Amino acid sequence: MASNTYLIENGELTTTINKPEFDDLLVIYDVFRIENDKPLFLNDHLKRLYDGISKSGHRLSVTTKELAGQIFTLIEAEKRNIGNIKIECSFKQQDTYECYYAIFFIPHNYPDVEQYRSGVICTTLNGCRANPSIKVANTSIRVQSNKIIEEKRVFETILTNDEAVTEGSRSNIFFVRNEELITAPDSLVLCGVMRKKVLETANRLHIPIIFEAVRVNKLPLMEAAFLTGTSLRILPVKRIDEYRFSVPHSVITELTEGLYRFYIDRDLGK
Repeated sequence: MASNTYLIENGELTTTINKPEFDDLLVIYDVFRIENDKPLFLNDHLKRLYDGISKSGHRLSVTTKELAGQIFTLIEAEKRNIGNIKIECSFKQQDTYECYYAIFFIPHNYPDVEQYRSGVICTTLNGCRANPSIKVANTSIRVQSNKIIEEKRVFETILTNDEAVTEGSRSNIFFVRNEELITAPDSLVLCGVMRKKVLETANRLHIPIIFEAVRVNKLPLMEAAFLTGTSLRILPVKRIDEYRFSVPHSVITELTEGLYRFYIDRDLGK
């Protein structure tokens, strides 16, 4: 947890952490970005959180409206106009409703201008999420990925399943070839909110989309690649292992401009 003054615990604004300690807790969470005092795509993030909880067989005891109100209470108390907020919901396996939930600011690390201009370096990791449709904390894949990122000094690990690229450990990934977007099917990935907005942007710009997990041996055929995520938005990739991609690329530029014009600027009231 970041060095916060306040957090929300079970609906109450507090300055102390009273998280219960139980074995085998299921922790489902979501993270969203604050900009100009406003949560970006809040309704989409809350829908994904509640959908994931429902798919796990559990329920949250507060409504989305109540949770949204608590988020704005936290933003006002912390007096922050930028950053990332995490909602963390803990469940005992045998119980329907949560035993604990908290809302708090977490440290954020947004890509810098050079990374957006030149792209980032990634490496592959053979593995997949047990249930891609539910955002669960502290999975073994995430722990393994964080270790590789630190050891190899790369920006992200790209998960592969049976030699097919699915997603990043903390992002979604797209490829560009022949003016078409290629990304893994929804069933194989954690469908990020920014991924959803990029797909909607592509549809509005009449950019064809192919839902296919690109084979690793087909990466040399891809012209460009980019990551999407809460903190990243659209971030070009210049290399995955030994495979290099074009940066900049006209399709990525068009998508980025469209994403801001159609969705980000409007959601933030610009």
